[in-house]
Amino acid sequence: MAVGVLLLAPLSAYAARRVGWSAHRILAAAAAGMGVALVLATTLGRYRDGLMFGLGRSCLRTSVGLGTPEQQLNLALFAPATFFAVVATRRLRLVLVSALLLSLGVEGIQLVTDLGACQTSDVALNLAGAVAVAVPARLLVAVALRRTQEPSRQTATTRR
Repeated sequence: MAVGVLLLAPLSAYAARRVGWSAHRILAAAAAGMGVALVLATTLGRYRDGLMFGLGRSCLRTSVGLGTPEQQLNLALFAPATFFAVVATRRLRLVLVSALLLSLGVEGIQLVTDLGACQTSDVALNLAGAVAVAVPARLLVAVALRRTQEPSRQTATTRR
């Protein structure tokens, strides 16, 4: 996790700075990078005796629910990265597609390695958690943008 944070947070902040984003968006990009590091460390950071590769495996088709701690973790896992990515980029669809692709990528890696169990319900829960925070994050961004673009009432009354 530490290696991921040490790599992804500065890289995200650097990329945000290069495109000229404000300090708030740069911080949000760095936080999103830390969120992605959390996802990768939680899902792929567990192995015992080295990596085991195999191509004859298949994903487990488990039911979607919140009855186990693992299912609850899968629902919450993508929330930090998704929230801060929406705040940084202001692009809801792009972030949600990226979250879906990351979840599918993790499950694909788990399918061919011994770094966890590939479960179809994980993708559904990851995406549900991402949507649950992405929509409010986009609404917060819209409100913040509207507040910064509207002239204040005090300024309007002094002009009269």
